[in-house]
Amino acid sequence: MTRSKIRRRGRGGFSVLEMLAAVAIVAMLMAALAVAVQGTMHAYSENAEISQANQASRVVLNRMMSELRTAKEASGAGAFLSILPANNAQGATEIQYELVNGALVRRQIGGAEASVVDLIAADEAVKVTGFEVSRATGTDTLGAVYTKSMTVTLTLHAGNNPMQTTASAALRKNMTY
Repeated sequence: MTRSKIRRRGRGGFSVLEMLAAVAIVAMLMAALAVAVQGTMHAYSENAEISQANQASRVVLNRMMSELRTAKEASGAGAFLSILPANNAQGATEIQYELVNGALVRRQIGGAEASVVDLIAADEAVKVTGFEVSRATGTDTLGAVYTKSMTVTLTLHAGNNPMQTTASAALRKNMTY
């Protein structure tokens, strides 16, 4: 054999071992990339659930606090809140919030638009696991007890992440300036 024939034979493609080594390296890189992408996707979905829980708690508590601030009277304890609204366009005589079978329910009693609404339903991605109402009272000059303020604590679960949000409101009719 001449030198030119030997060189041509050596210039051919990759050997089987070289190809197997390259495939093994690419497979390991792809596996590492898949693990990183899966972790990122899990973190993204968990953050989306937490954001949804945060938004739900803010919307619900803002509504409750708005109704409390303008109420004639409010009472409640445990997992029940009752608000007697001031004269309003809907003609509602009472608004109730209650945790029922994992759903946070708002009832509007009286008026043309009496209704029952699940603010956070039991089957949503965000689960209500706690609804606690506490009442701060005062005594007026005649000795009558009245509600100074109400504090509501809402505990939600988004996936495996518990989140607790608390809001308070003073009834404006009971405020002194």
